[in-house]
Amino acid sequence: MLSTYCHKKNSFYFLLLIIIFLSSCSRLDKETATAYFPILQGITSENFTSFNIITVRDLGLRIKIFDRKSGKLLCSQGETCLDHKIIIKQYIADKEIHKIRFNYQLVSEPPNAQSPNFILKLTTKNHSEERYFKLKDLAKQHKIAISSCMNDHYQNEQKRIWTNLTKLNPDIIFMIGDNSYVDHGLKLKSGAEPQLLWQRYLETREKLHIFHSKTLIPIAMIWDDHDYGFNNGDKNYQYKNEASEVFQVFSQNYNPEHSSSGPGIAWSLIDKNRKFVFMDNRSFRDPDEDSSGSHFGEEQMQWLKSELEASPEQIYIISGDQFQGAYHPFESYQGNHPESYDQFISLLKGLSTRTGESGNSDSKEIKNITLISGDRHISEIQSIKEIPEIIEITSSPIHSGFVPNKSLKDFQNPQRLWAFAGDHNFAILDTSAMQVSFYSLNSGLESIFKYRVTN
Repeated sequence: MLSTYCHKKNSFYFLLLIIIFLSSCSRLDKETATAYFPILQGITSENFTSFNIITVRDLGLRIKIFDRKSGKLLCSQGETCLDHKIIIKQYIADKEIHKIRFNYQLVSEPPNAQSPNFILKLTTKNHSEERYFKLKDLAKQHKIAISSCMNDHYQNEQKRIWTNLTKLNPDIIFMIGDNSYVDHGLKLKSGAEPQLLWQRYLETREKLHIFHSKTLIPIAMIWDDHDYGFNNGDKNYQYKNEASEVFQVFSQNYNPEHSSSGPGIAWSLIDKNRKFVFMDNRSFRDPDEDSSGSHFGEEQMQWLKSELEASPEQIYIISGDQFQGAYHPFESYQGNHPESYDQFISLLKGLSTRTGESGNSDSKEIKNITLISGDRHISEIQSIKEIPEIIEITSSPIHSGFVPNKSLKDFQNPQRLWAFAGDHNFAILDTSAMQVSFYSLNSGLESIFKYRVTN
């Protein structure tokens, strides 16, 4: 009898433990499990955000937004607070791309106190799911994740590293080039044709873990050569206009309060203390062999000059490939177009030493300029030779091929402050603490290096 009693008692406790375990897994799953629809949340402010959602064609997607704290329905499809456009292209005829804009100020019956936390509910004929998102003042979005070189064929690596990145809770993610490897494994003498551009952008969006996260993080984008569609491509790529259209359809860089567009796919993002200028390094680029040619084109350089002159104190200039890179044989502004690079440096010198209205040296308006780049398949921090107080942060690759550590010795950089090779990695830039931290796939949530970014 005692043996039977003990067996039943142990079975009861074992069953109880299983229930507790499953319950805890359910709660964890609610926050972290991957979801069905690939979604990109765009540039977000206190009253505005946008979404890019991909579904199978003709499923009749319905959208509702709820206040997460109270559960109150705030906005439904068809109301002025939700702008919904559907894009269908012959190259991806079985899919629809939904571009959504949510304006909180147009919510007809908002809660008494605005909550920053919301639920995006998506319903089709055969599926329903919820995703979580926030509205947040752009000026308070200090924690920026920087990633480049996102090869979707690294499936295990990409899932692990995006999981690590999201656990660090960045306010926004900058995807700064090679966000899709359109030409992966292909030796295309003339670059990708439109059908391949559309298909590879779609495949990347559907495969990557970050676009299936239960909790969304806003994403800002610019391209480099592989998502442009032509390895080391320039202005002579015959499908550059089609490539621009694909990029604009799959990105959500627009914000009515904080963003403005420039030539090509260039754009800028501004709040009261910071400006981020995203440069188009492909549409106007002269061939890499033309050392007297331009990297960004005359029109874009004039646009950059006007953007920088009307900037707050902190300026970040972002490009897909490195700015200072004459020390190595790979693509870079300085290495491929040195004359144009010298003009760029002269522009930065003028900004960083510009005097105030009184003209006195004591009233110098010195701007804090930081350059950000990707592409190199190493990560690096270097000072700009002509203006040592300006540094360039290179973050690459988050999940693509990486070079061995010995390559750092093969290409010595006299301006190098730090470099890392041999593992997938990304950076977190904190613009409040003025510090950049790097994380590798194998370091998990522990940073491998930290550097204070300040003039």
